Amino acid sequence: MSDDRLKQQIRQQIEQQQLSDDQHARLQGMIARQQNGADKPPTGARKNPRQLSRRGFLAGMATAAGVAGLGLGAWQLRQPATMTVTTDTLTAEVIRNHRWLKPMDLNTATFGQLAGYFREGLNFALLESQVFPHEQLALEGGRYCSLGGIKAAQLLFRDQDDVIVTFYQTRYDPAIVGPLPLIENNEPPITLNRDHHRVNLWVEGGILMASARELS
Repeated sequence: MSDDRLKQQIRQQIEQQQLSDDQHARLQGMIARQQNGADKPPTGARKNPRQLSRRGFLAGMATAAGVAGLGLGAWQLRQPATMTVTTDTLTAEVIRNHRWLKPMDLNTATFGQLAGYFREGLNFALLESQVFPHEQLALEGGRYCSLGGIKAAQLLFRDQDDVIVTFYQTRYDPAIVGPLPLIENNEPPITLNRDHHRVNLWVEGGILMASARELS
């Protein structure tokens, strides 16, 4: 492989790593030191200039590859763990939360008390949904959970037949969860029947909401 082709491939590889300014400066210094050391022949020895140049270049690029690899590892660790959550994934998470009814963090039949309790942990006030039929259900309490991998509130209700209905709220981030029906646009919630459960998903007032109940 020619020197020019080798230089081009290594340069492209380093550029793909997107080194920081500090890493780039360190890399240049290491390459310079490698080249200076390799180009300096031992006392009394005479080397072919082309051979010395190639040796210095290869030594410097070996160092560059090592630094670039370290830079890539650090860059990967800094990347946000964001990915679009599919509707199926979100539905499965809602069902898991519904099935795994831990003790409530706060037992109360008052929605306002739960709104105040979750406000600090969620950085928003729970909304009384226009879609969820909370007037027809008995509120028992709430706890923290996750929805789409985001911290959420789970509220526990029971209907007149003593069937448990869970209601969820968290901040809506379309970059993570993806598009969902907007109540403000008169879009009806998504209704899915999975694993003997009925799950509803929608966005209301900038909040991702969901509800679940077991099917008889």
